[in-house]
Amino acid sequence: MSSTFMQAANAAGIVKLPSIWGYETIPGTPGRPAEYAKGTPREGFLAHMLRLGWITRDEQRTYEVSELGLALLRGHEAPHEDEYDVLVLGGEDKALDYSRAIDHIAERGQAMIVDAYLDVQQISDLLQYTSVNKFLVTNKPREDRRRLKLGVYLKTWKRANGDTDKELRMASLHDRWIVGDTDFHILGASLNGIGKYATTLCKVQGSAERELRAEAQSLWDTASVIVEANPVTGPGPTSAP
Repeated sequence: MSSTFMQAANAAGIVKLPSIWGYETIPGTPGRPAEYAKGTPREGFLAHMLRLGWITRDEQRTYEVSELGLALLRGHEAPHEDEYDVLVLGGEDKALDYSRAIDHIAERGQAMIVDAYLDVQQISDLLQYTSVNKFLVTNKPREDRRRLKLGVYLKTWKRANGDTDKELRMASLHDRWIVGDTDFHILGASLNGIGKYATTLCKVQGSAERELRAEAQSLWDTASVIVEANPVTGPGPTSAP
């Protein structure tokens, strides 16, 4: 089915799939969802594509290729220019998968993390072990409490460390990106899901990277600020009275 999906998307630029195609067909076991890594929950093909952010689904349960999917497909049409390096995170050692992801982000320098459902634990690890200075999360109303916790934590951390660079914003998004100064990666699942589900970390280059980088910058520029990057005033928690 994936080859049919690619062919149709390449031909039309956008694809609509009937909701009856909700499960991948595996030879010998029709309709059985795939197991993408040993020991992980089985997942239907479209559910997998939705989680990766390559397709979207509307209220009528119609599937369409997302902006991310279209960018990847356009990149697929130019193999002479675009390259993809994929790191699979789905081994038996779940703690190792998470540490590999954090280490990979640390190598990106002062990067931007685009992750709709970033949690306090993940932002704490990123602040401690990486130089990430921009965090972009979802603006969905149902995630108000998550954003509140992130904002309080980041403000407290900034006061304690005298930091002026770290910034947290929110926007309408569903993708998971690591935007470095010199490279661009797509994360198949939210950081809080690594170790729970098999996923991938994909490096994008060429025209696909340029399109995605421009989209990421546009999202950031128009996002609402939760914690701004400016000098912190006032005494920190450990300052003398």
